Amino acid sequence: MKLVNMKIDPKKRDEKYAESVSVDRPVYPWGLEVRLDEDALEKLALDELPAVGGSLMLHARVDVTAVSDREEVTDGKTRRHRDVTLQITDLALEAAPADDEDQGVAHGRAQAALYGAAKA
Repeated sequence: MKLVNMKIDPKKRDEKYAESVSVDRPVYPWGLEVRLDEDALEKLALDELPAVGGSLMLHARVDVTAVSDREEVTDGKTRRHRDVTLQITDLALEAAPADDEDQGVAHGRAQAALYGAAKA
């Protein structure tokens, strides 16, 4: 599975957050940040903190806790709003792969760990 970059498109970012100060406009959608406290770091055996700006691979099992699909009318325009809420229940961190080819290998390992066998 190829990883998808979730960064907000700059044009959409300007439209969606037009009233925000440009410094405060998010680069990624709300809710994609995960904060690990001391207990979580201990469980993950992260004795040394990673360097700011570095990368790690995060593999997670999540429970779908909410699903919403609705339409709203604003200023005479009907807009569809969909969202899914995921609760991380199991988590693992490892060093980030060097390139895209390694991501496929890492994904295969994650599939094997989560489901018992790699998906073809």
